[in-house]
Amino acid sequence: MNYSTQSAGSSPPTSSARHPLIGIVAMIMPILGLTAATNAQTLALAESRFDAGTVQKGSIIKRDFVIHNTGTADLRIADVKPKCACMTAAFDKKIKPGAEGKISVAIDTKSFQGKIVKIADVLSNDPTNPSTTITVAADVNAYVTVLPYGFVRIQAEAGTPTTQEVTLSSDHPAFKPVNVITPKPYLTASLTPGASAAQWKLAVTCDATAPEGLLGGAITVQTSVPEQPELSIAISGFVRPKGTQKASSQAAMAGGPKMTNQDVIELIRRGLSEEVVVNSVKQASRAEFDITPTGLLALKKAHVPDSVIVAMQGKSSTTHAVSPSGGREAQSVDSSGTQPSSPCADVDYLGVIQAVTGGGEMAGWNAYGGRVRNRASYTKEVDLAWTMNGRAETGTFRVPAGQFLDLNLGQGSAPPTNVRVIMCR
Repeated sequence: MNYSTQSAGSSPPTSSARHPLIGIVAMIMPILGLTAATNAQTLALAESRFDAGTVQKGSIIKRDFVIHNTGTADLRIADVKPKCACMTAAFDKKIKPGAEGKISVAIDTKSFQGKIVKIADVLSNDPTNPSTTITVAADVNAYVTVLPYGFVRIQAEAGTPTTQEVTLSSDHPAFKPVNVITPKPYLTASLTPGASAAQWKLAVTCDATAPEGLLGGAITVQTSVPEQPELSIAISGFVRPKGTQKASSQAAMAGGPKMTNQDVIELIRRGLSEEVVVNSVKQASRAEFDITPTGLLALKKAHVPDSVIVAMQGKSSTTHAVSPSGGREAQSVDSSGTQPSSPCADVDYLGVIQAVTGGGEMAGWNAYGGRVRNRASYTKEVDLAWTMNGRAETGTFRVPAGQFLDLNLGQGSAPPTNVRVIMCR
């Protein structure tokens, strides 16, 4: 028999010689674009959160977030996705090993007042951390503020004049609104002194000539404040067809819009102050908050302040029957204990439709509608509820038998949320 021998001075066989498969795998990995874990690209942020402090309303907050690639392979940034239309982002797409790049973000504060928190998702080829976030916080201070919400919301019926009031407020000693310009001839505005010298009431009237459909545009208020000579106030709302009625107070109490964890998160994400959100929680006629440990952790992850969470914990929850259409409605039980068939069983909500993209002062704002189908053999009045721009809204719409109806839900920088059928007649 022949035996292979190794001389005393020769080197031991390599691992690939002892195990040919290892050598083959080592050759294949680079061909497939694979690297060992120790060679992986690694994203490290010098900071993930920036607090801009107090800024003036209308100013642009700019910040560069520095990225370090601490790995030994190229780091590629696939995308940076802001969660608010107010934020834009530019970024270095490729960062060499040991090098650094940056993500440059800019936030337009013209639509905000009070404390805001804006977040963007960072997507990369870091195998252990493919998605991370960067955050910018600020306290937006305006020389002239619009109360209570910063915009004018009008819901009108065709042929019927409707007026909505907001309050203009300022601590500036020279404050006085001197002129108001409306975007449409059927919208008129008037100014009257408010409760103090620092306040003025702005009344906006949608007259009887207004056409059916979405209301949009912006009111321009010229002021005597040198630092803020003009103030732009967005208009949101719609003119519904003549003959439809708003939901009655009884219907609103029985099946009106409820406030949920998601509503609270949306209010915070839209930049409303802690005080405003706490008051909204306390004033909600219906609340279904998830305050289990899982729900609380989700709220904290969404940057909901503790003061708001405490208010949610103190709010009693109510439950309501769910209609087959997915909406909420009050239901009764007859003397035999049998629940009647739901009047909304043949009404379908088919989703949100983006109608228009705004421009100029309304850049980033879209008009939104919803589509409802009535499968019944007779016309129905359908009550809907939804959340738009952080406000709970309701409306009643007449849907002809066997037809679709496109509804006007309002304007905003993001689609309406929590849209649901609450009652049908």
